[in-house]
Amino acid sequence: MRKTLILGMLLLSAFPLRADLYLKIMNHTETVTADGKIQPAPDVPYEMWIGKDRLAGVNFNGPTVVLDFARQVLLKVNHADRTYVEIPLPLDRAGLEPLGMLPMFSGTAAVAPLNARKTIEGYPCDGYVVSIKAMGQEMKRTIWATTQVKPELARYLPTYSRRDEMHFMDPESLKEMRKAAGFQVELEAEMAAPGGGREKFTGRLQFMEERTPPPGIYAVPEGYAKQGPAPKK
Repeated sequence: MRKTLILGMLLLSAFPLRADLYLKIMNHTETVTADGKIQPAPDVPYEMWIGKDRLAGVNFNGPTVVLDFARQVLLKVNHADRTYVEIPLPLDRAGLEPLGMLPMFSGTAAVAPLNARKTIEGYPCDGYVVSIKAMGQEMKRTIWATTQVKPELARYLPTYSRRDEMHFMDPESLKEMRKAAGFQVELEAEMAAPGGGREKFTGRLQFMEERTPPPGIYAVPEGYAKQGPAPKK
């Protein structure tokens, strides 16, 4: 009996109590000035954790954004000033300004298949073109996404497919973005840079795997102050 109990404890310790999906993305930006010079910026890592009915996006130079679908809330956690904002889901874009959060996305998006395939980081990917119209301008992005992953990773796709709700997109744009089915392996974008020239952005998936999430990754850290609507004058 004692040997059986010890064996059971050893088996439990060999596996994490709970594994979520961890993705590491490396974002790279470079500016091509009006006279053709290239000004590269440092690569910035971005992490995403996906669990049961929730996900967290960790910006190393900015806030952490959590979508908790079980509680039906979005949390934007600002580590610089130790504050956070809690917004009910589904998002009411009209209610963001009183919270001091102008929409990060205020246009419309349309997605069309690129009818091309390529392998990136070992993943067979399908290409999609995303056309975004905002502030009187049209921007285009190219997304390379894969659905060919191990079954234990594919089970996270339903939650992962809702990640664009972090960007406060309207329902129709969210529906369009889901046409780029699967895990996004690479994103390429180009836009006008402040002061002239062009800004090129590339985000590439480095790896994804199941891991035990850090404690509190989906929660507000202790001692952070909640922000609300500014008082009326």
